[in-house]
Parts: sequence; structure tokens; C-alpha cells
Amino acid sequence: MAPKFRKLLCLSATLCVLLCTSSAIGSEGEALLKWKDTLLNSTSLSSWSRANPTCSWVGIVCDEATGYVNELDVPCSDLSGMLDAFSFATFRHLEIIDLSFNNLFGAIPTNITLLVTLTILYLDSNDLVGAIPYQLTKLTKIRVLGLRYNQLTNPDAANFSVSPSLQNLFLCGNKLTGTFPLFILKHTFVGLQKLHLSRNALSGLIPENLQDIAPNLLHLDLSSNMFSGHIPRSVSKLTKLYLLYLAENNFTGGIPAELRNISGLGHLDLSRNMFSGGIPKDLGELAILHDLNLSWNMFSGEILKELGNLTALGTMDLSWNMLSGSLPRFFSRMQYMLSFDVANNLHLGGNILLEEFSNWTYVMLFNIANNTFTESINPDFCQISTLEDLDLSDNLLSGLFPGCLWNLDWLVYMDFSRNAFFGDVPTSTVDTSSLEYVHLSNNNFTGFFMDAIKSSNRLLSLDLGGNKFSGTIPTWIGISFPLIRILLLRSNIFHGSIPW
Repeated sequence: MAPKFRKLLCLSATLCVLLCTSSAIGSEGEALLKWKDTLLNSTSLSSWSRANPTCSWVGIVCDEATGYVNELDVPCSDLSGMLDAFSFATFRHLEIIDLSFNNLFGAIPTNITLLVTLTILYLDSNDLVGAIPYQLTKLTKIRVLGLRYNQLTNPDAANFSVSPSLQNLFLCGNKLTGTFPLFILKHTFVGLQKLHLSRNALSGLIPENLQDIAPNLLHLDLSSNMFSGHIPRSVSKLTKLYLLYLAENNFTGGIPAELRNISGLGHLDLSRNMFSGGIPKDLGELAILHDLNLSWNMFSGEILKELGNLTALGTMDLSWNMLSGSLPRFFSRMQYMLSFDVANNLHLGGNILLEEFSNWTYVMLFNIANNTFTESINPDFCQISTLEDLDLSDNLLSGLFPGCLWNLDWLVYMDFSRNAFFGDVPTSTVDTSSLEYVHLSNNNFTGFFMDAIKSSNRLLSLDLGGNKFSGTIPTWIGISFPLIRILLLRSNIFHGSIPW
């Protein structure tokens, strides 16, 4: 073959490769590569190369029929850089962008509105700054707008319009200030289902007319702000609500009885406010309520038996209030309970028959600490095989330590401190390696150092102080507890040395 002809073939082959590669990535691929080149860190995008077709790149999803890019999905990819160099105009078919949990910084470019087909935008958990561009609301097909956990400030309310397609607006964890956002109040969001504004610096009252602004809300999250005043009774007109989070604000007054009208309410969190008065029996009508958190308030009075009707509850937290009386026996009907906490009410007490909770076959946390409960622990209580966190401390409980507790395979935290338990702690040969905290201080326990915890090699804290334990401190604790950080043996009758 003549040298000139061979050279011509080589040039033709090279040209073919270049043309084919260029065709494979197209204008969208070129735009993505240009943006990648501006990033300070793009290690996770190593497949973004002219050597590979665009549609094979990590995080890129193309329409099978047209080949156009319709999804950019690279969350948690350690990307660092800005969005300024992203050529939004190039992507005429892009429907989904998820760049959440990266290290993007700078402002959100206003020309993002050129993504005329965009339906879902997630820019959560980055370091974006500046005002939320009002132009975002001009994305006529947008359904989900996720800007959580950035450093964004209030948008220009005068120019903020509403896309009728918007269903979910997530603005938690930013720097929104002032009263309830005007850019929301001045519009009607008929299609809006989820409004999350938590962890900002918003203040003032909850608007009385929310049902007119967003009549179809399913989620309303205003937690961790500085809102104040009472919960308006009109909130009950948001009859489709499934989630209502008002925790960590400055709300006062009581719980409106009208909340019972939100029959589909599944999650109610009013914790860490200044609510007072009794817990209304009307809450017992919320038949599908799964999570109820009223902790860290000033609720008082007895827990009414009607709350026992909440048989779908998975979480109940009434801790850190001023409740009194006893626990309704009807609570034992809550067979789906996962976490139960009534600690630190001081005046909550009386006989508690722990065996009545033995049908809570899913419960992982059971906390009645710092109250005035009496009675002993029936071995039937050990039927709750799922327990991980058991806190009975600071009560008036008495009786023997039930050895069956050592058989709870998942138990991590056990606190019986400051009660009136007595007698020897039973020995056991079962595996107790799940235990990390064992606190039995200030009771009347007797006998030798417990060999039942010899296999607890994850133990971090052991407090046996203030009892009548006796005998030699065993040499094996130095080997069996390699992770121990707190060891309290004071005020017993032990002798010998600590083997470390």
C-alpha cells in the first residue's frame, strides 16, 4: 500500500473517531463537560468523558426514544463548585435535577428558568447563598422544589409568582426571616401538598387563613423557628393534613380540640414549646395517628383514658411536662408502639403493672424515668424481646431484679438507678454483648459482682454505686470491658483492686 494512501486512511479513521465521539456526546454532553471543568472537585464524574456516550455517564438518564438528557442525578457526589457555568439553555428536555448533598456554592443562577421542561429540582444540603430567585416560580412544570439546608434568604415577594404545578416546597434550614413568608401568603397554592419551612428564623403568628392559601396541604412543617401565639383553630380546616410539625417554637395556650377534625392526621409534633393545660381527650379520635410528641411543654393534669384509643401509635412522647395521675390501662392496646416516653413528669405515678405492656411486641424504647411509679417488675415484661432502651430510673419501684432481662438480645441501655430494688442480681450465661450502658445505682442490691455481664464487650458505662454488693472485684473486667469509659463501684462492700 502506497504511503500516501495509508496516510489518507489514517487521517480518515481519525476524523471518523472524532466525528463519532462528538456525535456520541452531542451538545448536551459538551455542556456537561464544560460545567465539569469548572468544578473544584469532580472525581465522582470520571465517566463523564468524550470516550463514553453521554447517556452512559454516571447520573445521566436519557430518553430512550430521543436520546436527549432528561435526568441529571448526582447527589452525594462530593461535587464542589458553582452553577454559573451550567448551560441551562442547552437542555430543552431536562425534567429532573438532583444535586443535593454536595458542596455547591454561590447563588442560584436566575437563568435556571430556561429549563422549561423541569419538574423536579433538588439542590438541598449545599452552600448556596443569596435570595431565592423569584424566577424559579416561572418554571411552569415544576412540581418539586427542594432547597433545604443552604444559606438562602427571602425572595423578592413582589415578583414571586406561583406555578400551578407546584406540589412540594422544601425550604427548611435556610436564612428566611420575618413573619410567615409573604411570598406564600399573597398567593393561592391549590396544588401545594407539602410545605416545609423548619429551621429558619421566622416569627410571629400562624396565619388564620392557611386553608385558603393551601387548601390541599398534606404536610405542614414550621418547626424550629420563633413562631408564637396560639395554634389557630382554623388549622383544623386543613382537613387533608397528614403531618403537622410545630416543634421548637414559642407557642402558648392549649391544643385546640378541633384538631380531631383532621381525621387523617398521622404525625403530630408540638414538642419544645410553652403549651399548657390538659391534653384534650379529643386527640383520642385521631384514629390513624402514628406519632405523637408533646414533650418539653407545660401540660398538666391526668392522661385521659381516651388516648388509649390511639391504637395505631408507634411513638408517644409525653416527657418533660407536669402530668399527674397514673397511666391509663388502655395504653396496653397500643400494640404497634415502637417508642414510649413519659419521663420527667414528677407527679406521674402510682402502681404500674409492667406486664400489661408485654403485648407491645415491637417497642424499642420504654422510658418512665423520674416519676413516682411503684410496683415490681413481673417476668412477663421480658416478653418484649425488641427492647433496646429501658429506663426505669428515679421512681419508687421495688422487688427483685428479673433475671429474664439478660435474655433480651437487643438491649443496649438499662437504667434501674434510684429505686428500691433489692436482693441478688441473678447470674446468667446468655450472651449480653448488646449491652452498652448498665446503671443499677442507689438501690438495695446485694450479692457478688454480676457475672451476667461478663460477655458485654461493648459496655461503655457501668454504675453499681450505692448498693450492698460485696466480694472481690473480678479480674476479668479488665478483659471483658475493653471499651469501658465510666465505671462506678462506690458505696458498696467490694474489695480488691481494679484490674487495669
